[in-house]
Amino acid sequence: MAYVKNDHLDFTIPYEWEHEVHSYYPDFIIRLKLRDDSEINVILEVKGYESEKDRAKKPAAEVDFCRESPRRLRQVDSKGVQEPLSTAEDS
Repeated sequence: MAYVKNDHLDFTIPYEWEHEVHSYYPDFIIRLKLRDDSEINVILEVKGYESEKDRAKKPAAEVDFCRESPRRLRQVDSKGVQEPLSTAEDS
């Protein structure tokens, strides 16, 4: 596993909110090695409260970040990891 805080990396995902384009800066970028020795890239966003504007970022992340394999977008909340929202194989 390797990770980096997305600070001064300029890694952004464009998304639309109220008919304007904004830039989503995920908190962390993580690379995980799976049991089969393949690797996946993960973006991690830490939130105490999720607003409607925050929810608008998810579809953009699914399209932009998950466009290329091997990337997956999962939602994690206080109950733990939920089912994948998107996988590169779905695109």
